[in-house]
Amino acid sequence: MVFRIEKTASGIKALKAAGVKVLTAEEIYRL
Repeated sequence: MVFRIEKTASGIKALKAAGVKVLTAEEIYRL
């Protein structure tokens, strides 16, 4: 499943805190 998160670090931290490892296209763009 692909979750739609904000471009904020808080959104990514929230997913990691939930124990979900997701790599979104937005993250790839930031790299």
